Amino acid sequence: MRMQAAEPAVEIAGSRTAAYPVRAAPDGAPKRVLVVEDSPSDAALVRRMLRDEPGKDRLELVSVGSAGAAVTALAARDTACVILDLGLPDAQGLDGLVQIRTAAPDAPIIVLTGRDDESVGLQALREGAQDYLTKGDVNAGTLRRSLRYAIERMRVDRQLHHLAYHDALTGLPNRMLFEDRVRSALARMRTRLRPGSETPVPRASRGHSLAAVMMVDLDRFKIVNDSLGHSAGDELLAIVAERMRAVLRPADTVARIGGDEFAVLCERINGREELEAITGRMLKMLRAPMVIGEHKAYIDASIGFTFATSPDDDPESLLRDADIALYRAKQAGRGRAVQFEAPMHAAAVTRHETQTDLHHALQRGELQAVYQPIVDVSRGTICGAEALLRWRHPRRGVLLPGDFLAEAEHSGLIEGFGAWTVRSALRQAREWLAGSVCNNLTVAVNMSTRELMDPKVVDTVAAALGDLGPGPDSPVLCLEITETSLVECPKALTRTLEALKELGAKLAVDNFGTRHATLDVVRRLPVDILKIDRALLSDVGSDQGGTAIVRALLTIGGALGLTVVAEGVETAEQLAALRELGCDMAQGHLFSAALPASEMRRLMARDPRW
Repeated sequence: MRMQAAEPAVEIAGSRTAAYPVRAAPDGAPKRVLVVEDSPSDAALVRRMLRDEPGKDRLELVSVGSAGAAVTALAARDTACVILDLGLPDAQGLDGLVQIRTAAPDAPIIVLTGRDDESVGLQALREGAQDYLTKGDVNAGTLRRSLRYAIERMRVDRQLHHLAYHDALTGLPNRMLFEDRVRSALARMRTRLRPGSETPVPRASRGHSLAAVMMVDLDRFKIVNDSLGHSAGDELLAIVAERMRAVLRPADTVARIGGDEFAVLCERINGREELEAITGRMLKMLRAPMVIGEHKAYIDASIGFTFATSPDDDPESLLRDADIALYRAKQAGRGRAVQFEAPMHAAAVTRHETQTDLHHALQRGELQAVYQPIVDVSRGTICGAEALLRWRHPRRGVLLPGDFLAEAEHSGLIEGFGAWTVRSALRQAREWLAGSVCNNLTVAVNMSTRELMDPKVVDTVAAALGDLGPGPDSPVLCLEITETSLVECPKALTRTLEALKELGAKLAVDNFGTRHATLDVVRRLPVDILKIDRALLSDVGSDQGGTAIVRALLTIGGALGLTVVAEGVETAEQLAALRELGCDMAQGHLFSAALPASEMRRLMARDPRW
């Protein structure tokens, strides 16, 4: 059926390509519309319907007479919309629609046909057409409106698609799109297999044949987020995204798949050396200071990576292996890249089992506090005890903190464990004091950086102290923080430490002398005690240099008005040297290993002297 003109026809001579104002393109250029119509007169009528309108911007119309020609035209240039007749010489019915949708899935399509069939129209819409118009009923206004709506609907659809597959903050692909790109990379890897072969073609014969997946996690991001605020954290993530895009190759994909976690896909990699060069540049770039408002933020990153070794790999497995390697990178000290190796998977399974069991440890009463005595060096008597956590695992026996605390932090359980330790240690110390086993006892409890950054930590400690109530048999609580915590976030910790001091707790810097905390940081923070790391005690009394280091630390502590505790005292010779140097307190296996509460009570009741 031929279309009837709804208004006087105006012949348009010359080429079958013409430009007509319709609607503004974002850049002011005409929108390109492809008219797929085998009837020259109908195609000309479409052009007349879309002729000049005051106030409208330009539309470029290109006419072709077959589905095959339409596919070719779509491949040549971007197209804003397709106006399609269903009666074509090489495609009847919906075949042409299917071909064009396959060739250009993002292009909006308006079906304009002489066939007035509601069932065909519904099927066309199901196949992806934006509208279905019949030639006998259409006029210029109807066609213009349908064209505008089709283009706008597709624009909105594209925007929604972008939002569904991209991170709103950074604009990077999200996990869903990243996994899709990994699947595409694996599909391309399959094409590089020799016919009939089950293994990839060697790199030497093909070159650039490897694909690698990386997981990147920002170290110390939480500290920035908690100290400067979430808006600053968002700004930092945006800066990280830009830096990662800048350091990677144009064909690589970087995605944000979690709060401060990113994933990277690198294709056509020569091998490990090339990938390590990329990770090295990435780590260097992320270590550079980031300016956020009036502040400079310093972060680091840990990277785990793995290679796709088979086209049968899947995105989930590759991301899992890269994540396992990332965990190992963090364990090794952060700020480094580690490649996945098969034995790591078994360790990851064990970690998962540990995390699962940790969720039940508190409820099942499997946690235990043990106590190591702290000795007054000048008097040689017990003046305090450090509470250390143990986990009596039902299958694996007694586990030390190094076997499970990292998993507790990773799973978000560390705050609960810390609160339990503080309450248990205070209750136990009060029992000892009430039983006249000792007098004026200080009980020390370790606190990690994550626990101290918890907004509820002050309330938790206040509640534990409040449960004891006032009285002469109330112990003094000492909270031990690592030197690493001071190095990483002194400003963020200051307010928390001051609030804890106001509760009556003493504050100790643990492992002092190993991580280069500046004396200015120690001086400014409200700490009471320095605990010299055991690594510095090994040569005291037997080596002039080792003794000089300890003497210097004792002098610093005295100048700052701090009590100094020596950790890891193993021999009487070390104790004698510390006594001569004027050290305040000491602990170590010379006095006792960590003991269960009942044994610690018996030890204090004997009132030993050293």
